[in-house]
Amino acid sequence: DALATAAQHRIAWSFGRPRRHPQIGPGSAMSSSSSPRIRLRVGGVPEHFNYPWREAVANDAFAAHGVKVKWSEHGGGSGEMAIALKEDEIDVACMLTEAAIAEVARGAPFKVVGAYVATPLVWGKHANAEYYSADHDVSADDRRGGKPKKFAVSRIGSGSHLMALVDATMRGARKPTDDELVVVGSLLGARDALRENEADYFLWEKFMTKPLVDSGEWVRLAEVPTPWPCFAVVASDRLLADDLATRSLVAALGVVRERADALVAADDAAERVAHEYDLQPEDAKIWLGTVRWCARPEMPRTVVDTVVDHLLDAGILKEDQLPEDALAYETIVAENVTQDVAVLS
Repeated sequence: DALATAAQHRIAWSFGRPRRHPQIGPGSAMSSSSSPRIRLRVGGVPEHFNYPWREAVANDAFAAHGVKVKWSEHGGGSGEMAIALKEDEIDVACMLTEAAIAEVARGAPFKVVGAYVATPLVWGKHANAEYYSADHDVSADDRRGGKPKKFAVSRIGSGSHLMALVDATMRGARKPTDDELVVVGSLLGARDALRENEADYFLWEKFMTKPLVDSGEWVRLAEVPTPWPCFAVVASDRLLADDLATRSLVAALGVVRERADALVAADDAAERVAHEYDLQPEDAKIWLGTVRWCARPEMPRTVVDTVVDHLLDAGILKEDQLPEDALAYETIVAENVTQDVAVLS
Protein backbone atom coordinates (compact mmCIF):
# COMPACT_ATOMS: atom_id res chain seq x y z
CA ASP A 1 0.00 0.00 0.00
CA ALA A 2 1.01 3.65 -0.15
CA LEU A 3 2.31 3.76 3.39
CA ALA A 4 4.47 0.69 2.90
CA THR A 5 5.78 2.03 -0.41
CA ALA A 6 6.67 5.36 1.19
CA ALA A 7 8.38 3.63 4.08
CA GLN A 8 10.35 1.45 1.68
CA HIS A 9 11.47 4.54 -0.23
CA ARG A 10 12.56 6.27 2.96
CA ILE A 11 14.51 3.29 4.24
CA ALA A 12 16.09 2.56 0.86
CA TRP A 13 17.30 6.13 0.63
CA SER A 14 18.42 6.38 4.23
CA PHE A 15 20.67 3.36 3.97
CA GLY A 16 23.08 3.96 1.14
CA ARG A 17 21.71 6.95 -0.77
CA PRO A 18 22.84 10.13 0.98
CA ARG A 19 21.06 13.22 -0.28
CA ARG A 20 24.03 15.56 -0.55
CA HIS A 21 27.28 13.69 -0.04
CA PRO A 22 28.17 10.79 -2.33
CA GLN A 23 30.68 8.17 -1.28
CA ILE A 24 34.19 9.59 -1.42
CA GLY A 25 37.01 7.50 -2.82
CA PRO A 26 40.34 6.90 -1.09
CA GLY A 27 42.67 9.84 -0.55
CA SER A 28 45.48 10.42 1.89
CA ALA A 29 44.74 12.41 5.04
CA MET A 30 48.41 13.19 5.42
CA SER A 31 49.33 14.20 1.90
CA SER A 32 47.48 16.34 -0.62
CA SER A 33 49.48 18.04 -3.35
CA SER A 34 46.47 20.01 -4.67
CA SER A 35 45.63 21.80 -1.42
CA PRO A 36 47.46 22.96 1.69
CA ARG A 37 44.52 21.82 3.82
CA ILE A 38 44.78 18.59 5.77
CA ARG A 39 42.37 16.03 4.35
CA LEU A 40 40.44 13.76 6.67
CA ARG A 41 38.39 10.92 5.22
CA VAL A 42 35.57 10.41 7.72
CA GLY A 43 32.91 7.72 7.62
CA GLY A 44 29.63 7.27 9.44
CA VAL A 45 26.26 5.59 9.15
CA PRO A 46 23.60 7.42 7.10
CA GLU A 47 21.56 8.20 10.19
CA HIS A 48 20.38 11.28 12.03
CA PHE A 49 23.22 11.08 14.56
CA ASN A 50 25.54 12.30 11.81
CA TYR A 51 23.52 15.35 10.81
CA PRO A 52 26.17 17.70 12.34
CA TRP A 53 28.90 16.14 10.18
CA ARG A 54 26.85 16.41 7.01
CA GLU A 55 25.86 19.99 7.70
CA ALA A 56 29.44 20.99 8.50
CA VAL A 57 30.71 19.35 5.31
CA ALA A 58 27.98 20.96 3.20
CA ASN A 59 28.99 24.40 4.51
CA ASP A 60 32.76 23.71 4.43
CA ALA A 61 32.85 24.65 8.11
CA PHE A 62 36.24 22.97 8.61
CA ALA A 63 38.06 25.37 6.28
CA ALA A 64 38.79 27.90 9.04
CA HIS A 65 40.90 25.23 10.73
CA GLY A 66 42.79 24.26 7.59
CA VAL A 67 40.91 20.96 7.32
CA LYS A 68 39.11 19.40 4.37
CA VAL A 69 36.73 16.61 5.41
CA LYS A 70 35.70 14.01 2.86
CA TRP A 71 32.55 12.44 4.27
CA SER A 72 31.30 8.98 3.27
CA GLU A 73 28.29 7.02 4.50
CA HIS A 74 28.25 3.30 5.22
CA GLY A 75 24.90 1.56 5.23
CA GLY A 76 26.54 -1.64 6.45
CA GLY A 77 27.24 0.00 9.81
CA SER A 78 30.21 -0.46 12.10
CA GLY A 79 31.35 -3.69 10.48
CA GLU A 80 31.58 -2.01 7.09
CA MET A 81 33.46 0.96 8.56
CA ALA A 82 35.92 -1.33 10.33
CA ILE A 83 36.76 -2.90 6.96
CA ALA A 84 37.12 0.55 5.37
CA LEU A 85 39.55 1.59 8.11
CA LYS A 86 41.58 -1.59 7.73
CA GLU A 87 41.75 -1.17 3.96
CA ASP A 88 42.80 2.50 4.24
CA GLU A 89 39.64 3.78 2.57
CA ILE A 90 38.86 6.12 5.47
CA ASP A 91 40.92 7.62 8.29
CA VAL A 92 38.22 8.31 10.89
CA ALA A 93 34.88 6.71 11.68
CA CYS A 94 31.97 7.28 14.03
CA MET A 95 31.37 3.68 15.06
CA LEU A 96 29.24 2.00 17.67
CA THR A 97 31.27 2.05 20.86
CA GLU A 98 30.96 -1.67 21.52
CA ALA A 99 31.91 -2.57 17.96
CA ALA A 100 34.91 -0.25 18.01
CA ILE A 101 36.26 -1.64 21.27
CA ALA A 102 35.74 -5.24 20.15
CA GLU A 103 37.64 -4.56 16.92
CA VAL A 104 40.53 -2.83 18.69
CA ALA A 105 40.80 -5.59 21.28
CA ARG A 106 41.17 -8.05 18.40
CA GLY A 107 44.10 -6.07 17.03
CA ALA A 108 42.47 -3.75 14.48
CA PRO A 109 44.80 -0.96 13.25
CA PHE A 110 42.86 1.91 14.78
CA LYS A 111 42.15 3.38 18.21
CA VAL A 112 39.22 4.85 20.08
CA VAL A 113 39.85 8.59 20.29
CA GLY A 114 36.76 9.58 22.23
CA ALA A 115 32.99 9.60 22.49
CA TYR A 116 30.93 10.99 19.62
CA VAL A 117 27.44 10.61 21.11
CA ALA A 118 27.38 10.48 24.91
CA THR A 119 23.86 9.11 25.32
CA PRO A 120 22.93 5.44 24.91
CA LEU A 121 21.61 4.06 21.65
CA VAL A 122 18.14 2.55 21.94
CA TRP A 123 17.95 -0.50 19.74
CA GLY A 124 14.62 -1.89 18.67
CA LYS A 125 14.17 -5.65 18.49
CA HIS A 126 12.03 -6.20 15.42
CA ALA A 127 10.13 -8.97 13.70
CA ASN A 128 7.95 -9.21 10.62
CA ALA A 129 4.33 -8.44 11.48
CA GLU A 130 3.12 -11.31 9.30
CA TYR A 131 4.69 -13.83 11.66
CA TYR A 132 4.75 -12.07 15.04
CA SER A 133 2.35 -9.89 16.97
CA ALA A 134 3.48 -6.81 18.86
CA ASP A 135 2.72 -8.53 22.18
CA HIS A 136 4.94 -11.54 21.44
CA ASP A 137 6.76 -12.54 24.65
CA VAL A 138 10.43 -12.54 23.70
CA SER A 139 11.44 -13.77 27.14
CA ALA A 140 9.39 -16.94 26.62
CA ASP A 141 11.27 -18.05 23.51
CA ASP A 142 13.81 -20.16 25.36
CA ARG A 143 11.23 -21.60 27.77
CA ARG A 144 9.07 -22.86 24.93
CA GLY A 145 11.80 -24.86 23.26
CA GLY A 146 11.22 -25.83 19.65
CA LYS A 147 13.00 -24.33 16.68
CA PRO A 148 15.69 -21.80 17.75
CA LYS A 149 15.12 -18.22 16.72
CA LYS A 150 17.40 -16.74 14.08
CA PHE A 151 18.80 -13.21 14.18
CA ALA A 152 19.49 -11.13 11.10
CA VAL A 153 22.80 -9.26 11.46
CA SER A 154 24.35 -6.80 9.05
CA ARG A 155 27.78 -8.41 9.43
CA ILE A 156 29.54 -10.71 11.86
CA GLY A 157 31.03 -8.41 14.48
CA SER A 158 28.68 -5.56 13.61
CA GLY A 159 26.56 -3.69 16.12
CA SER A 160 23.46 -5.70 15.21
CA HIS A 161 25.41 -8.89 15.90
CA LEU A 162 26.94 -7.67 19.15
CA MET A 163 23.66 -6.35 20.50
CA ALA A 164 21.85 -9.62 19.73
CA LEU A 165 24.34 -11.29 22.07
CA VAL A 166 24.33 -8.49 24.63
CA ASP A 167 20.51 -8.52 24.66
CA ALA A 168 20.47 -12.23 25.46
CA THR A 169 23.10 -11.79 28.16
CA MET A 170 21.24 -8.91 29.80
CA ARG A 171 18.01 -10.95 29.81
CA GLY A 172 19.72 -14.08 31.10
CA ALA A 173 18.68 -15.95 27.96
CA ARG A 174 20.57 -18.34 25.72
CA LYS A 175 22.79 -16.51 23.25
CA PRO A 176 22.23 -17.24 19.55
CA THR A 177 24.82 -19.57 18.06
CA ASP A 178 26.70 -18.88 14.84
CA ASP A 179 24.21 -21.11 13.00
CA GLU A 180 21.40 -18.87 14.23
CA LEU A 181 22.89 -15.71 12.72
CA VAL A 182 21.84 -14.67 9.21
CA VAL A 183 24.16 -12.14 7.57
CA VAL A 184 22.03 -9.65 5.61
CA GLY A 185 24.40 -6.76 4.85
CA SER A 186 22.08 -3.88 5.70
CA LEU A 187 18.61 -2.87 6.82
CA LEU A 188 17.31 -3.57 3.33
CA GLY A 189 18.72 -7.08 3.57
CA ALA A 190 17.07 -7.50 6.95
CA ARG A 191 13.71 -6.59 5.47
CA ASP A 192 14.12 -9.33 2.88
CA ALA A 193 15.26 -11.90 5.45
CA LEU A 194 12.36 -11.21 7.83
CA ARG A 195 9.83 -11.13 5.00
CA GLU A 196 11.05 -14.47 3.61
CA ASN A 197 11.11 -15.94 7.15
CA GLU A 198 14.84 -16.63 6.84
CA ALA A 199 15.37 -14.80 10.15
CA ASP A 200 13.09 -14.02 13.07
CA TYR A 201 14.56 -10.94 14.70
CA PHE A 202 16.64 -7.90 13.80
CA LEU A 203 18.06 -5.24 16.11
CA TRP A 204 18.52 -1.72 14.76
CA GLU A 205 18.17 1.87 15.98
CA LYS A 206 14.50 2.37 16.74
CA PHE A 207 13.89 5.73 15.04
CA MET A 208 15.43 4.61 11.74
CA THR A 209 13.13 1.58 11.71
CA LYS A 210 10.04 3.44 12.92
CA PRO A 211 8.67 3.97 9.38
CA LEU A 212 8.60 0.19 8.98
CA VAL A 213 6.80 -0.22 12.30
CA ASP A 214 4.36 2.58 11.47
CA SER A 215 3.60 1.03 8.07
CA GLY A 216 2.73 -2.31 9.68
CA GLU A 217 5.52 -4.26 8.00
CA TRP A 218 7.43 -4.80 11.25
CA VAL A 219 6.57 -4.95 14.93
CA ARG A 220 8.91 -3.76 17.66
CA LEU A 221 9.00 -6.44 20.33
CA ALA A 222 11.40 -4.78 22.75
CA GLU A 223 13.80 -1.90 23.23
CA VAL A 224 17.41 -2.54 24.19
CA PRO A 225 19.42 0.51 25.35
CA THR A 226 23.19 0.25 25.43
CA PRO A 227 24.65 0.81 28.92
CA TRP A 228 27.37 3.09 27.49
CA PRO A 229 27.78 6.07 25.12
CA CYS A 230 26.51 4.82 21.80
CA PHE A 231 28.99 6.16 19.24
CA ALA A 232 32.77 6.50 19.47
CA VAL A 233 35.21 8.34 17.24
CA VAL A 234 37.96 6.04 16.04
CA ALA A 235 41.03 6.95 14.00
CA SER A 236 43.54 4.85 12.13
CA ASP A 237 46.97 4.25 13.61
CA ARG A 238 48.40 5.85 10.48
CA LEU A 239 46.57 9.11 11.15
CA LEU A 240 47.42 9.12 14.85
CA ALA A 241 51.11 8.74 14.02
CA ASP A 242 50.97 12.15 12.33
CA ASP A 243 50.85 15.06 14.81
CA LEU A 244 49.36 17.56 12.36
CA ALA A 245 46.65 15.16 11.23
CA THR A 246 45.82 14.37 14.87
CA ARG A 247 45.49 18.05 15.72
CA SER A 248 43.32 18.49 12.64
CA LEU A 249 41.04 15.71 13.84
CA VAL A 250 40.66 17.37 17.23
CA ALA A 251 39.82 20.66 15.48
CA ALA A 252 37.28 18.93 13.25
CA LEU A 253 35.57 17.41 16.28
CA GLY A 254 35.30 20.90 17.74
CA VAL A 255 33.51 22.09 14.61
CA VAL A 256 31.09 19.15 14.75
CA ARG A 257 30.43 19.82 18.43
CA GLU A 258 29.60 23.46 17.67
CA ARG A 259 27.24 22.38 14.88
CA ALA A 260 25.53 19.91 17.18
CA ASP A 261 25.07 22.52 19.91
CA ALA A 262 23.62 24.96 17.38
CA LEU A 263 21.26 22.30 16.05
CA VAL A 264 19.88 21.46 19.48
CA ALA A 265 19.27 25.16 20.16
CA ALA A 266 17.54 25.83 16.82
CA ASP A 267 13.77 26.23 16.74
CA ASP A 268 13.54 24.34 13.45
CA ALA A 269 15.89 21.51 14.45
CA ALA A 270 13.23 18.78 14.32
CA GLU A 271 12.00 19.90 10.90
CA ARG A 272 15.55 19.96 9.49
CA VAL A 273 16.44 16.49 10.79
CA ALA A 274 13.08 15.07 9.72
CA HIS A 275 13.51 16.46 6.19
CA GLU A 276 17.07 15.20 5.84
CA TYR A 277 16.29 11.66 7.01
CA ASP A 278 12.61 11.36 6.02
CA LEU A 279 11.42 11.03 9.60
CA GLN A 280 8.22 12.39 11.05
CA PRO A 281 8.87 15.80 12.70
CA GLU A 282 7.33 14.62 15.97
CA ASP A 283 9.69 11.61 16.00
CA ALA A 284 12.68 13.83 15.29
CA LYS A 285 11.64 16.13 18.13
CA ILE A 286 11.44 13.22 20.57
CA TRP A 287 14.81 11.92 19.43
CA LEU A 288 16.48 15.34 19.74
CA GLY A 289 15.27 15.46 23.33
CA THR A 290 17.10 12.23 24.11
CA VAL A 291 20.44 12.66 22.35
CA ARG A 292 23.56 14.47 23.57
CA TRP A 293 26.55 14.86 21.31
CA CYS A 294 30.02 14.86 22.83
CA ALA A 295 32.44 14.87 19.86
CA ARG A 296 35.44 15.31 22.14
CA PRO A 297 38.72 13.43 22.46
CA GLU A 298 37.52 11.95 25.73
CA MET A 299 36.53 8.43 26.71
CA PRO A 300 36.26 7.63 30.42
CA ARG A 301 38.19 4.51 31.33
CA THR A 302 35.14 3.23 33.16
CA VAL A 303 33.23 3.19 29.86
CA VAL A 304 35.86 1.05 28.19
CA ASP A 305 35.92 -1.31 31.16
CA THR A 306 32.11 -1.61 31.17
CA VAL A 307 31.98 -2.38 27.46
CA VAL A 308 34.76 -4.96 27.75
CA ASP A 309 32.96 -6.65 30.66
CA HIS A 310 29.77 -6.97 28.59
CA LEU A 311 31.68 -8.24 25.58
CA LEU A 312 33.36 -10.87 27.73
CA ASP A 313 30.04 -11.90 29.28
CA ALA A 314 28.47 -12.17 25.84
CA GLY A 315 31.34 -14.33 24.60
CA ILE A 316 32.24 -11.79 21.91
CA LEU A 317 35.70 -11.39 23.41
CA LYS A 318 37.76 -13.99 25.23
CA GLU A 319 40.24 -13.49 28.02
CA ASP A 320 43.14 -14.55 25.79
CA GLN A 321 42.26 -11.72 23.41
CA LEU A 322 43.00 -9.19 26.13
CA PRO A 323 46.73 -9.11 26.82
CA GLU A 324 47.79 -6.59 29.43
CA ASP A 325 48.77 -3.95 26.90
CA ALA A 326 45.48 -4.24 24.95
CA LEU A 327 43.75 -1.82 27.29
CA ALA A 328 46.48 0.77 27.76
CA TYR A 329 45.54 4.45 27.85
CA GLU A 330 47.52 7.11 26.09
CA THR A 331 47.33 10.88 25.76
CA ILE A 332 46.73 12.66 22.47
CA VAL A 333 48.91 15.75 22.48
CA ALA A 334 47.02 18.50 20.70
CA GLU A 335 47.01 22.28 20.94
CA ASN A 336 43.57 22.58 22.50
CA VAL A 337 43.49 19.38 24.56
CA THR A 338 44.71 19.55 28.13
CA GLN A 339 43.07 16.52 29.68
CA ASP A 340 44.26 12.94 29.38
CA VAL A 341 42.45 11.07 26.66
CA ALA A 342 41.57 7.43 27.06
CA VAL A 343 42.71 5.62 23.96
CA LEU A 344 42.27 1.89 23.63
CA SER A 345 45.48 0.51 22.15
